Amino acid sequence: MLTIIVVGGGLGGLSAAIGFAKSGHLVILFEGRDNFTELGAGIQMPPNFTKVMHDWGLLEHVRAKATMPKSIIFRSYRDGQVLYEHQLTPNMEDDFGMPYLMIHRKDILGVLVKAARQLRIDLQVNSPVVKVDSENQSVTIASGETYTADIIVGADGKRSLCRSTIVGSDQPQPTNTLVYRFTVDPGVIRQEPDLRYLVDPPSGIFNVALTRPDPESGRVQIGPRDADLSELQEFFSDWDPTFLKLLHATTQYLIGDAAHATTPYLAQGASQSMEDGAFLQYLFPSNTSNEEVANRLTVFCERRKLRALAVRAQAQRAGEMLEMEDGPEQEKRDLLLRQDHPIEGFPIAHADPVLQSWLYKYGVQRDVKVGMENQRG
Repeated sequence: MLTIIVVGGGLGGLSAAIGFAKSGHLVILFEGRDNFTELGAGIQMPPNFTKVMHDWGLLEHVRAKATMPKSIIFRSYRDGQVLYEHQLTPNMEDDFGMPYLMIHRKDILGVLVKAARQLRIDLQVNSPVVKVDSENQSVTIASGETYTADIIVGADGKRSLCRSTIVGSDQPQPTNTLVYRFTVDPGVIRQEPDLRYLVDPPSGIFNVALTRPDPESGRVQIGPRDADLSELQEFFSDWDPTFLKLLHATTQYLIGDAAHATTPYLAQGASQSMEDGAFLQYLFPSNTSNEEVANRLTVFCERRKLRALAVRAQAQRAGEMLEMEDGPEQEKRDLLLRQDHPIEGFPIAHADPVLQSWLYKYGVQRDVKVGMENQRG
């Protein structure tokens, strides 16, 4: 049994903690805030995400809090004309064995926190880590207490103390893209005849995520910030009138934040965190010795970096196809969409059968095995 310290209690930190605990290791998690909270609104859970939930025995708990979207509809921004509709239910379960779900961030966090407690993970809130000593494999929290471990996992966000301790100054790079997230009361939507279909059948929340170029070139936006509703209404003022009704239906303040390192066009940011946790579970069985830790961490870095960078590249491509400016290439794209013949390289990544198979049929245990075999030579 190893002793593991996890710094940070977000989705990534909790998934790593659960993965290690599932293998029988002693896990302590430090969260700087006084409770477990997630900023943001809805989060998509593609089949590779729900596969991890299933394997951890949490899928039914997730289903109880989640909604199951029927399809993803791609429309023209000009007039709302449907360009392509990709079925999610029941297609995802039929093709990949797992559902495609939508859940509020606080709800999935709650499921993970409950699971962590049942696994007897030591969850210490209001315990910000102020020092990481990589040489002595220890962390010091604000109260002055120091803890040592065989492995320290840094999951402490964009301003990561763990990362800066290991690699020094690590300045984030601008994405030049903003993401706006907010929810709209379904009751308000039902009052608009043109929008009523969006909440039929009724669901608990209606989540909206919008992307746009950052008007301040080169800006690094770390963490969420309040956003003025009027700036969105002005930017989208000449878009589809029905869409504008939705935009004007919200009375809630928006949250604006920079697009993640993994841009949101494939809904894979949180999914990759879940895969990380599952990978750690199988990479570090309960009989792992301290002498093996360094080599196994090398396998984690090599295999997960390979996967994450490939996912990021595909997400960037998906965004480029969706945000194509009007012109000949956009017209060619729209023609391909209307032909409704998804093949490899299809303009809509969610419907590309080769990409989706690679993305959703990823086997964590298989990848761990490949990594270990490669290391043995």
